[in-house]
Amino acid sequence: MYMDSINCKNSMSKILFYTTGDLATKHLTGGIKRFMELVRYGFSTNRDVVLSSRTNTSKLQELGVKKHIKIVEARGDYLDKFLFPELALLRANYHTIKRIKKLGFDNIVVFDVPPAIGLILMGLSNVNLMIRRDLIGYESAIISHTNLKYYTKVVVQWLCEMICLIRSKRIVVQCYYDRDKLILRHPILSKLICRKIVIQINNVNPSWVYKSELAFLPKNVFRVCFIGNFSDIRKGHDLLLGAAKQLLDEGHNMEFVVIGDGEELDQYKSKYQSEKICFMGRLTTVNEELAKSSILVVPSRADSCPNTVLEALYNGIPVIGSKAGGIPEILNNDALFELTAENIANKLRDLYLDKSKLCALLENERRRCKELEFNWAEKIFEIIENVY
Repeated sequence: MYMDSINCKNSMSKILFYTTGDLATKHLTGGIKRFMELVRYGFSTNRDVVLSSRTNTSKLQELGVKKHIKIVEARGDYLDKFLFPELALLRANYHTIKRIKKLGFDNIVVFDVPPAIGLILMGLSNVNLMIRRDLIGYESAIISHTNLKYYTKVVVQWLCEMICLIRSKRIVVQCYYDRDKLILRHPILSKLICRKIVIQINNVNPSWVYKSELAFLPKNVFRVCFIGNFSDIRKGHDLLLGAAKQLLDEGHNMEFVVIGDGEELDQYKSKYQSEKICFMGRLTTVNEELAKSSILVVPSRADSCPNTVLEALYNGIPVIGSKAGGIPEILNNDALFELTAENIANKLRDLYLDKSKLCALLENERRRCKELEFNWAEKIFEIIENVY
């Protein structure tokens, strides 16, 4: 059902889920999965919910979407070349956003600043800004600070972020790390941020995660798993592979399974050629490969609340991760390491040689898993509808 046939005049709270993306994309990030989780939950509980996106009809039916407002891609013409992506999208959807404004939604839910800024610049109120990625922090982790393009991009992101923080109705983040980063970047807004912000950690049991029987089978070899994108070094694949080479050169009976694709993948496949290092590329679902592993390593340089950590916890797979971002808010101190290849190698070697430490780590993480089993979508709707 398209916008012209949407009637928002009733007594229920009217909620719009807004994204400029396509939910039918093959490259499903954790953020897209979480967004779809909320959309499904909203429609399945018969709330007065509308989705606005670039998604095609078949995917909308799969999501159970009953009301949809179509968003279009940026035009990509000559003028768009001189605009930042956010402004190009605003230009393409200007009339659609104006009509959305007239529908008078009680709450508009948006993931991250880029899609939110267009709505806010158009004067839409009641925007619930769900910050899923520390975009400025991510840029800082992967781009040289002497790069002029970096400074231009960060300044624009900072201004857009500031406007969104001021004009949004509510700010929802996944961890204290994200809150503290916002306050650090916008100290003059610290009181406003603290007044508006709600911290809601992710759960380990979203609808797309299941427990695989493979997780409970004995492993004949110490199998180390990594899941991450190779488009840049934010996920720390370079450090993990450096540690893998060191451990294999020492003669340890280990295998390394590397899941993910990106522009730099071929470069690393060429550099680390070994029958004990298997590059799997991008997988539709990582559950089976993760379940066959002895341990998951998350060496991120910047990350808020990685879904891969939570998926491993749910499957009873031990996880170790860096002390960066929000990872220390999920894992206990015995599972953390400082961010160098040598420290990763030391941590893995220690757990490989001393199975009692690996068992203790797993037991601690089983307790943590139980703490993180809850209905995340329901929690978010309680926040949106202000029932807390």
